Amino acid sequence: MAGKTRQTTNAHRLALKAWLIGGEPAQTRMVDALFAAFFEKERDIGCYEFLSNAAQSTGLMTAETVSERFEHIPCSKKTFLLISFILIR
Repeated sequence: MAGKTRQTTNAHRLALKAWLIGGEPAQTRMVDALFAAFFEKERDIGCYEFLSNAAQSTGLMTAETVSERFEHIPCSKKTFLLISFILIR
């Protein structure tokens, strides 16, 4: 089983942000939360509300901060290229 299939760029952005903020331990917590939500709980990991709550529950940042950074700011070309590089590796 798995969650709803949809655009997951923001989930990848959040995982990258976790690494930038707290290194591998923070990213691992975030990715574990994303995988558990998608594969075990069938959650929609493309949903801004879910991502905000996941970031807060893992101690990465407040839900409000996620909303401010992700919901209203489009993915920059640099971020998109970083995500692409990571996914290709």
